[in-house]
Amino acid sequence: AAITNAKIGNTIQSASYSAGSAGWKIDKTGEMEMNNATFRGTLAVGGTASNRMNITATKIEIYNAGVLRVKLGDLS
Repeated sequence: AAITNAKIGNTIQSASYSAGSAGWKIDKTGEMEMNNATFRGTLAVGGTASNRMNITATKIEIYNAGVLRVKLGDLS
């Protein structure tokens, strides 16, 4: 079976969810709580063009006012 699209009333969560200690939860506003995560690709924190942090498998870049201020890892 497959679910193509689904509307969630308020939250979707694991059966073991307990705030701050166990399981996982995603609510309809996009907030989520989990213990660990694996991201394939770029994790963009902040999301705005001028103030953000991009994390990939090889580097971390921090932007302020649209200017790259800090770069760790692959410096190419």
